[in-house]
Amino acid sequence: MLCELFVYCVFRQKQTDISDRTLQNQTESPLLRLPPEIRNAIYESVFGNLHLIIQENQRTVAVFHQTPSNGISPTSFTLTELLRVTTVCRQIRTETALLPLEYSEIFVGNISDESMTREFLSKLTPQQQDAISDVRFAVNMGPLVLVISHLLDSGLLELKGLRRATIRILRMYGWVRREMQLMQEHIRAIFKSCSVSRPEFVFEIE
Repeated sequence: MLCELFVYCVFRQKQTDISDRTLQNQTESPLLRLPPEIRNAIYESVFGNLHLIIQENQRTVAVFHQTPSNGISPTSFTLTELLRVTTVCRQIRTETALLPLEYSEIFVGNISDESMTREFLSKLTPQQQDAISDVRFAVNMGPLVLVISHLLDSGLLELKGLRRATIRILRMYGWVRREMQLMQEHIRAIFKSCSVSRPEFVFEIE
């Protein structure tokens, strides 16, 4: 997998002596010797097909990559380990520090457990939070006041760089299609009135 190969190659660079690392990276690194536009294309290929999924039990963020059949497959590392890769030298940090969050779709689970989303965001710097552009979450059909409360408490409305939100509405027994459509309209209105960003919405009904 391309992302795992990138992690391996970058970590090999970290073995050099710190006093010589900057000069050696600039002159000897196969990656850093490439033109910037090619490096950017590589970064997009590496980080652009990732899915970050908060693991409810372990409270960690697992990294999955998209398969050719549009499914997802787990990688061998977590988000913490992936972010560590971007810090191996100054130039790579400058160029890639925010890309794992900017390019990835982040599944934060069901916002009825807004504490899990808050915990995830609290571990990120403000710059990392602002880099998040694509989130996926589930919401239970239920009283609007609860949906509003969960959204406000989740921290998702505070993400400045959010461009896309995929929302799975979990159907409850007895709810009809018209009520599902109203829920979608209410969620759009909540984001419009309370969010600092204006994301594109994709709704899924389960």
